[in-house]
Amino acid sequence: MSRRKPQLAMNFQRRQYSIPEEDVAKEILHVLCTYGGSMSVSAIVEAIGPGKVNEYFGGSRPEVLLGKYPNIFVLDIQQHRTQVTAKTTVKACDAYCTKNGCPEGFCQNLHICKRYAIGTCKFAGNSGGGQRKCFFSHDFHDDHNMGILSQYVLDSLSSSQIQNILKQSWKSLSVPGICKFYNKGEAGCGKGAKCPFLHVCEHYVLGDCAFTNARKQECKRSHNILDPQPKALLEKYKFDVQRSPKEVLQDIREASLSWKGDKGAGPSSPTAKAPADTSSRTDRILDGETDICPYYVRGKCNYRGACVRHHCDMPYLWQRKGRGSDAWISYERALNEKIEKAYCDASRDDVTVFDSNQVEWKICFDEQKATNLNTNDATYRVRRLSTWSSVNTRSKQLFATTWCWYWQDEYNQWYKYGEKSGEASSTVNRLHIEQQYCQYVSDTGGSHQLSFTAGRHAYTLSFADMTQQNDNYRTERKVRRRPKFMSEKDVEESRRMPHAVAGMAAMSLQGSKSEFPTPDHWDGASDDYGDYQLVEITRGMTEYDDLVDKVTKTLSIRRVTKIARVQNLELWDLFSRKKKWMAKKRNDTPPEEKHLFHGTKNEFVDAICQQNFDFRLSGTRVGKKYGMGSYFARDAKYSHHYTESDNDGHRHLFVARVLVGSYAQGQEAYRKPPPKDPNRPLGEIHDSCVNNVAAPEIFVIFDNSQTYPEYIISYQ
Repeated sequence: MSRRKPQLAMNFQRRQYSIPEEDVAKEILHVLCTYGGSMSVSAIVEAIGPGKVNEYFGGSRPEVLLGKYPNIFVLDIQQHRTQVTAKTTVKACDAYCTKNGCPEGFCQNLHICKRYAIGTCKFAGNSGGGQRKCFFSHDFHDDHNMGILSQYVLDSLSSSQIQNILKQSWKSLSVPGICKFYNKGEAGCGKGAKCPFLHVCEHYVLGDCAFTNARKQECKRSHNILDPQPKALLEKYKFDVQRSPKEVLQDIREASLSWKGDKGAGPSSPTAKAPADTSSRTDRILDGETDICPYYVRGKCNYRGACVRHHCDMPYLWQRKGRGSDAWISYERALNEKIEKAYCDASRDDVTVFDSNQVEWKICFDEQKATNLNTNDATYRVRRLSTWSSVNTRSKQLFATTWCWYWQDEYNQWYKYGEKSGEASSTVNRLHIEQQYCQYVSDTGGSHQLSFTAGRHAYTLSFADMTQQNDNYRTERKVRRRPKFMSEKDVEESRRMPHAVAGMAAMSLQGSKSEFPTPDHWDGASDDYGDYQLVEITRGMTEYDDLVDKVTKTLSIRRVTKIARVQNLELWDLFSRKKKWMAKKRNDTPPEEKHLFHGTKNEFVDAICQQNFDFRLSGTRVGKKYGMGSYFARDAKYSHHYTESDNDGHRHLFVARVLVGSYAQGQEAYRKPPPKDPNRPLGEIHDSCVNNVAAPEIFVIFDNSQTYPEYIISYQ
């Protein structure tokens, strides 16, 4: 299939879908499962035919529709492309694949051979002729399985298509385990070559064998992943064993994230020990975790291990992804900085580096791939993790990423927007472009194009194609978005001077601090931008009495033990800016603001005071009935259910300022509020979701800059 850029963004038409969305989703699922289960959006468009684009998507970006079906599509959104992977939550019945079979009359899981389901069963089905037959079913389309598949929108797929989606979803079965008998005692495993588990040193595979280096000869287990027994077994699991042992071992380490142990000795969870080649908390990250936590880079994240962002001590991290794996492997610390420095140079298309194993890698930035030059046949996907953009309203903070925009002239020279280069300067600079781009990729109604002038010429910049076109002559120039380089030394120096640097960051936020003065009742707020204070509110103060009345109006409690006001200059600044921006969209009419309750676990109280409510923890305790955001309640009795007692019997409720703005009925699949006009899916969206539009009691917020954690009420 030829590789070409999709032209969807250039042909948007504002109209309704002509085919039901569910039918389009089924068709795309059918295409994905035909071609291995994972494709880019541009490849999907080519497969369905460009002529059907408007018919299928009604003028919106394909990602908009696909994002509404998180149960069957996983979107990996990168800078210039989006990869779509088919998935399913359907399961195989564990009891069925046993001697006694499934005892339930109404089992809701597939009655199928697990190995056949992913294409690795060595036995034949019922029609297998003279070959030994499998004890378990190889028929996806019998009456029982068809009933289950129909519930997961898989009933129209062929057996091979179902196998493709199950291979993507049942990763625990896609890698053989390590033989526990081979790794124990002197006798070893008696099955020899017939053993269904790998006969290799478990600790060597995991990267922590004590005999790997100087004393390698002392290890009694094999350190050769391509010995005859493991090689034959890996071939059955569709591993490419024609490559070097190091590369095959790397594939196994990547896939080990999904091992379930079974009867072998594979690690039982993603926290299993892995080779350490990075400064991050782990060298394996699943799809979807693409933000780096700036608080951790500063030196402290109060969410600790519960933080949904990636923790590493640099504001960027380069990773590669092995073929057939859901895990990303971080490049070593020294390589990370070398790759980043090359990437920050707009004139560079690629960079070549050597890792600690003397493997030579060529990393192509625009294509987002890495090639092993030692073999020339091992190609990996590449991505860059980053802190938020510095123009994002919720990330104007130390270690946010500063992005620069460049255009290429006819002599292949790259110039930064907004700077004169022998010609008239442009009416836009990197800040204007980056702001528009962030709105575009966040799908909050931002346009896919930006028009501007430079001298007497008018231009249109396309974010979809990363090109700039002269509106008169129709000539096109390439455009690039590259970050400003920060070395490890730069980061360390900034970290050693937190007060000075953080203060500079605070003053650079599109205006001075005085633009958004703190509330009059605040007491001597800390000048340390990014820090916070808890100021106790004592009995008899108006604040105290009002808050107690608000809690006890719907919640019966023994007593309020303490009330503290949260004074966080950084969060207040972000909240105030968001409020101003929302008002500007409404012709300077302030958005509706409410004081609402939020209950949380005790361990998250400090983190919320430091970083605000994190909507990505949605579903971990409160579910996501009305959308995947942060939940707030009108009544204390509702939020009380999501608190927990400490050792002294104290519970903690937040009273937050919340910019609810305009709201719509929430739905479980929402990752953001729906558009105000259903006929314009890329138009302006609502600000929040609720449980009942007519009489809302529960509010769901998807942008944490719309909230400010104002008070903590402790009670028994």
